[in-house]
Amino acid sequence: MSLFTLSVAGHTYYLPADTDVVQLQDRLVDAVRHGGDVVAIPTVGTTECAVLVSPGLPVYFEERPDAPAQPEASSWTRSMFTAEEWDSY
Repeated sequence: MSLFTLSVAGHTYYLPADTDVVQLQDRLVDAVRHGGDVVAIPTVGTTECAVLVSPGLPVYFEERPDAPAQPEASSWTRSMFTAEEWDSY
């Protein structure tokens, strides 16, 4: 099974396995062609996030064939760590 990640301006989003990558690419290209727009990005661990996509913004898809299981949403909170431990992550 192939999994995909999407990087926008240096921030990486892990896409759920059932993401229609072609449709998402089309929405991103459409946003750029129209001078910019907010595009909903499905992500693992959250329902989705919204990203402002505009011309000149670096956007990369990466296919990871036979990738390991998708990362779980973290239940870590800041109160579980010392300041030094939290800053090291």
